[in-house]
Amino acid sequence: MKKVLLIAAVLLFQVVGIGFIIARYERVSRCGVELRVPCRLYDPCDPLRGRYMRLNPELVYKDLDVGSFGRTGWYAKLAADTNGLCRVEAMARAPGNDGLWYKVPRVTYEWNRNLKRNVNLSLPDQLFLNEDRAGEVEQEVNKAVRDGRSVVAVYRFFDGRMVLTGVEIDGQRM
Repeated sequence: MKKVLLIAAVLLFQVVGIGFIIARYERVSRCGVELRVPCRLYDPCDPLRGRYMRLNPELVYKDLDVGSFGRTGWYAKLAADTNGLCRVEAMARAPGNDGLWYKVPRVTYEWNRNLKRNVNLSLPDQLFLNEDRAGEVEQEVNKAVRDGRSVVAVYRFFDGRMVLTGVEIDGQRM
């Protein structure tokens, strides 16, 4: 009897844990503000996880003039540009009270001509696809990239969290 209860408790714990992860993702997807980030794509196939599209979002904050070089612990203030694409308005070590502040998991730096740092922000970058449609999507995206068309990652942002919800080519949702 104890063995059955232990197995039931372990299974319940696993189901609740997975349910919590799904609920958090769905909450951000449903209630979040939509942001679009330009990107380059490549499409790997992982035999353990199935087909997914990994994105290279191009979200950069230019001319960071802060004395710290830490790769973690940054917050980025995000806003939509006039063309509808997302831009970074500010970077700080603590979020402000106004706007959309995203806790960036990791940043990388590169120096620019003004001897200030450009910061590349790490964003969610995997979009899992329906196995039946993956080949078709991959061909269409590769063709769009070769033709120089606009490829955009669509994110939802809510309560400091960001999730990837789709990809658009020239404004058409994939």
